[in-house]
Amino acid sequence: MTLNLRNPTGYNGQPGTQYKQGIVRFATPTEALAGTATNVAVTPSDSQAIIALNFASPPVLGFGSTTPRPVHATTLSALGAVTLNTSGAATTTIGTGGTGAVLIGNSTGNTAVTGDLSTTGNIDGGAAISSITSITAGSTLIATTSITSLGGDITANVGNVVVNSAGKQLRVHGGAVTDFIGTATLTSGTTGAIANTNIAATDRIFVQRVAANASTTLGELSYTISAGASFTITSLILGTPGSTQTADVSTVTYFIVRQL
Repeated sequence: MTLNLRNPTGYNGQPGTQYKQGIVRFATPTEALAGTATNVAVTPSDSQAIIALNFASPPVLGFGSTTPRPVHATTLSALGAVTLNTSGAATTTIGTGGTGAVLIGNSTGNTAVTGDLSTTGNIDGGAAISSITSITAGSTLIATTSITSLGGDITANVGNVVVNSAGKQLRVHGGAVTDFIGTATLTSGTTGAIANTNIAATDRIFVQRVAANASTTLGELSYTISAGASFTITSLILGTPGSTQTADVSTVTYFIVRQL
């Protein structure tokens, strides 16, 4: 229908409503999406945008209804950042109910997790997984390159720590006064106090010779611990408890294990 403004049918110069012809102002796209204005009109294209936005939102119960509204959108696209659940204590859940992979992040950047990362399946990483406060995996945690803890422990509460590949080994840092592996040389049958500010009274020290002295008289290796300060390795005369085998000047290696 064409409206002749010089002589329109039913036109009286007043604002138009849903019941009569008149002058109207169309909403801007921002006003249309906001949905708060009560005195402007909306174009069909803006109506489609509003419908798409509503159906892409999380399910909401209607008045008197106990059934969530269906969600029809399958793709959410944005040129900038997308933030979900910016406030409140509600849990944000992504990708439930499907059988396909849920991809988060991008091909060149990082995905930051400020809290705990929990999964009932596997975590597969093509590179190092870092900057995560806690990882709880119900099944297997797999990293193709490495798993590095920058500040805390890597703990196996139920299972074992297994080195199960040819040519691989357990590697322990040594050389510092807080380290748990190293070598020492006996002088007159004792190493004297070996400084270690990290040693505890319940630690266990495994000792063996790596280079025996020329003397054929060797003692039985023993140790004592001064918690938080040092430990001493001593060669004792066999059959004479408490007596040092002063002829023993062997070089020994030690490995300290902490008992929990």
